[in-house]
Amino acid sequence: ETETGLVLVSPNFPTDNQEMTITFDASRGNSALATHSGDVFIYIGVITDKSTSPTSWRYLKSPSFTTAVSELKMSPLGAGKYKFTFTPRSFLGVPNDEKILKIAMLFRSADGSLVARNVDGTDIYTPIYESGTLQLKFVLPEFLPTYIPKPSISVDVGGQVFVKGLSSRNANLALSLNGQSFATATNATSIKGTAKITANGIQKIKIAATENGNTTEQTFEFIVNGTPNVQALPLLATKDGVNILGGTSAILNLYAPNKSSVYVIGDFNNWQLDNAYALKRTPDGTRWWIQLENLNPQAEYAYQYVIDGEIRVADPYTEKVLDPSDSFITSSVYPNLKAYPAGKTTGIVSTFSTTQTNYNWQITNFNRPAKSDLVVYEMLIRDFVSEHSYAAALDKLDYLKNLGINAIELMPVNEFEGNSSWGYNTNFYFAPDKYYGTKNALKNFIDECHKKGIAVILDVVLNHSFGSSPMVQMYYDKFNNRPSSTNPWYNSTDRHPFGVGFDFNHESAATKAFAKNVMRFWMQEYKVDGYRFDLSKGFTQNFTNDVGAWSNYDASRIAIWKEYNAYMKALDSDFYVILEHFAADAEEKELAADGMLLWNNVHGSYGEATMGWLANSNFSRSFYDLHGFTSTSADKLVTYMESHDEERILYKNLQFGNTSGSYSTKSLNTALKRKEMAAAFLFASP
Repeated sequence: ETETGLVLVSPNFPTDNQEMTITFDASRGNSALATHSGDVFIYIGVITDKSTSPTSWRYLKSPSFTTAVSELKMSPLGAGKYKFTFTPRSFLGVPNDEKILKIAMLFRSADGSLVARNVDGTDIYTPIYESGTLQLKFVLPEFLPTYIPKPSISVDVGGQVFVKGLSSRNANLALSLNGQSFATATNATSIKGTAKITANGIQKIKIAATENGNTTEQTFEFIVNGTPNVQALPLLATKDGVNILGGTSAILNLYAPNKSSVYVIGDFNNWQLDNAYALKRTPDGTRWWIQLENLNPQAEYAYQYVIDGEIRVADPYTEKVLDPSDSFITSSVYPNLKAYPAGKTTGIVSTFSTTQTNYNWQITNFNRPAKSDLVVYEMLIRDFVSEHSYAAALDKLDYLKNLGINAIELMPVNEFEGNSSWGYNTNFYFAPDKYYGTKNALKNFIDECHKKGIAVILDVVLNHSFGSSPMVQMYYDKFNNRPSSTNPWYNSTDRHPFGVGFDFNHESAATKAFAKNVMRFWMQEYKVDGYRFDLSKGFTQNFTNDVGAWSNYDASRIAIWKEYNAYMKALDSDFYVILEHFAADAEEKELAADGMLLWNNVHGSYGEATMGWLANSNFSRSFYDLHGFTSTSADKLVTYMESHDEERILYKNLQFGNTSGSYSTKSLNTALKRKEMAAAFLFASP
């Protein structure tokens, strides 16, 4: 066995003030430079004890990623290999009072168009060691960046793994598999041996070095999937996600077809892979489940799934997540927020508790405004109140009611990526985003709106997700950076020309089931009065790159929406279903006849009128008959002159308004009066 890998370092245990050589093999990793014939440059920095995260690079040598710095050009060795020699601290200018933990690197062509990374697309790191201390490392098997048994090698029960380990100085060395020794070496700096797999499940290979009675250890883990324990889901587990059985017991239920193994890690097992926490697979091969016992009723548990030994994801159905970015959420917005389990895992984690504080609804049978009477105020909590919280927004409800509105449409409040966002990058569909407050604070906001006769409509994003969605990550094509062809929920490529994130396939049974679960959840758990569905025209599998053709009448899209609408109407007959559709009038007319409401954008016409440009200032599209709707569908248009997607009318007046002699629509007082007049037209339209 020969030591191989994307990156090899010399010496084996480099220190901060010692010259080291990095050898890069372009045929390994993502192979982006495998056929490249030009110069290769290293893009290099460090991770230190002052980095803000485990991947926060510092002291970058390049001013930009596309700049070819001559002193970073690597020396070709032939056969697609290159080397680079440097002394970390002096070369990168790291102050002496800052501890270097890792060298961070990528390899690139001169213009930066080709970038070599790990095979999974991640950045490349190699540790820097403390001089004078006993250090250990594995050099075989190959780590890419973790160890994943190659399909060409049988690593199953009866298979074997060749292991080689190194020590920074002479010591008594031992290799073990799951606590059973399989190789020893006395007073040595290297050891090798063959680990023979004798059982399914988690395999822990350890190298231990003993020196003067003190022992140092390093471990790596992998999973031999074998055949999982197949057992039917208990009847008590009626829903996806967490099923609470009592104060001390819960069943976790995960939909994950065509997977080989699923384990759960979390607070209940100290975030360690453990065969006792392997999930059982249902006989049809689609679901994985485990019953957790001896839980503390007073505890809130954080947890993740480890799928096929390499994918760590939070539960897609969790009602609360923990994220490293939670540190930016203040206690005034979210009191007593559980801390993220830093150092124990990576990525977003889910939570549950067997006992929760239920919200006591004051309004249990809200009498909603008729569709024909709706006056909707679109609200982004982040921008509406500086405290960006539901609690702070409560103070403004009388102001809003006095404006004359009777419905608030909340821009997406489902958990979204980061903290500061419009919310159209939803990643967890059952969890309200903590940046705005607790789940009960949201329920209280809805309750207080209902007390004042104000309906609450949620903006929902079921056209797409982004990369932090666990459902994207569970079935992901790393080489093409998109959902894999086996993903139950998403298309590998967009089916329409207005691609945003990764595209849901709404003809998939898995997607339909998921979407309906989302719809039912907020209707029942939060008593919302309606949904505004973002980019509803994207709910089609009829592929086109032409925006005009995308808007044409689409019978399959109509069928999808009629099915969803029927589902919601069966749950709540007067629920508002609003589509941001913008399709052909014939299609919207049919959807309206089925009871759905259509967003009707007349922003352009109103803006031209208030600015004083007459040619395109016709308001007639405000009216149903200009859409071909019948009088029975007169209440199905949600007409507006401003939304989050358009520039503000007043701003356009001040910047681009017309003038005639001394009369100028750019004048603030005039601009305001013209906008008042436009509002009179808007509110008078049906």
